[in-house]
Amino acid sequence: MSDYNKKWAYVLELLEPEVNEVTFETWFEPLKFSSIDENAGILYILCDTEFAISTINNRYMHLLEGYTEAVFKNKYKIKLLLEGSVQENKKETPKNSFSTTSTVNEEFDKELISNPKYTFDNFVVGSNNEYAHAAALAVAENPAKNFNPLYLYSESGLGKTHLMYAICNHVMEHYKDKKVLYVTSEMFTNEIISAIKTEKTKEFRDKYRQMDVLLIDDVQFFEGKEQTQEELFNTFNYLYDNNKQLVFSSDRPPKELKNLDERLTSRFGWKIVADIKKPNYETRMAILSKKAEQENLEIDDNIETVLSMIAERVTTNVRELEGAFTNLYTMAVMLGKKITPEFARENLQNIFTDDQKDINVETIKRVVSKYFNISVKDIEGRKRSRNISHPRQIAMYLTREFTDLSLPNIGKAFGGKDHTTVLHAYEKISEELKNDNVTKTYVNELTSRIKI
Repeated sequence: MSDYNKKWAYVLELLEPEVNEVTFETWFEPLKFSSIDENAGILYILCDTEFAISTINNRYMHLLEGYTEAVFKNKYKIKLLLEGSVQENKKETPKNSFSTTSTVNEEFDKELISNPKYTFDNFVVGSNNEYAHAAALAVAENPAKNFNPLYLYSESGLGKTHLMYAICNHVMEHYKDKKVLYVTSEMFTNEIISAIKTEKTKEFRDKYRQMDVLLIDDVQFFEGKEQTQEELFNTFNYLYDNNKQLVFSSDRPPKELKNLDERLTSRFGWKIVADIKKPNYETRMAILSKKAEQENLEIDDNIETVLSMIAERVTTNVRELEGAFTNLYTMAVMLGKKITPEFARENLQNIFTDDQKDINVETIKRVVSKYFNISVKDIEGRKRSRNISHPRQIAMYLTREFTDLSLPNIGKAFGGKDHTTVLHAYEKISEELKNDNVTKTYVNELTSRIKI
């Protein structure tokens, strides 16, 4: 690594604590040092998208140039170049379609962000989120037409913020004349506080009321903040009456928000209230497969098994699901290793337990068949009498618990059964373990024998 590359890496290292995590990962982390013109005093930096160039020029250039001067011990003008462009140093910086209206407090300009990585194209639609996705897309394609306001809610990490960013990006791409603004409830609240302190409440109101599309994330944090609620109520009324699009998100439906003005909760639910549920196994696999495709990974048997291992164990949170894959992929690249079930087990120890290491499906089938005094062929067969089907379901349950095999591969090991049959067996035995002492005894005794 050249001295200039080292210095640039140090610039980013110093800058990272000065902005929030999303801001750094979105705008600064992808930047790469290109070259330097000492005579002209210009530092050329590669950027991955034109949208990022525009955003950084408009909002973050003062930060970049300040830290660059501190590290390089000289004052340089930074020129952002589009990576891969033939005549990048001759191009004009594209005009930013994102709203850059003056704000009450410059600090908030730095955090008014949209993330170009989140689009409708890379949002995986499943039965858990198809209604929310359809509503968000309808808003993005025709703001303030039929779905106004739109209110999205879900537990953390299931994709509601992804949809809000996707709306931002779609509107900015297709309606370049519209002013779009995404803020969190914390940013909105802090900006009000700043406006009151500096006696600039008029500027605050003017800023928000000239928006064509306003998106506010995590509105549950407005609970108990009476003056903030009053400003939001008035802003809502003004924008709605002037046919402007409003989008809100929360971790709860409007009727469950406590300590919030009833006039607001009523307005949140005026039109579309869409929830996002936890993704099922098929959707989790689709999410992971898309992540793998984005990294140009060929989905061979090893990768498919690893994705299934992750999908089966990380069940509640899309962010954690994608994080597990990203961590594994990053470690594989850094160590120059292939992604295999063994590598996944070694490096994702938080989702695997030590007692799963040396147990295989053949051992489980053998132990279960001996315990119930039936043959392995019966376990693998299609007989439906309870004295065989129930042990088979227990064997499938134990295989999923103690091996790396994906649902489809478990099905293959049990005579070519469909993965839905395996999932049904697992869920049935899981339910029986809560209420049926006989099944609980079977599973406990078989677990002890399998682990010997």
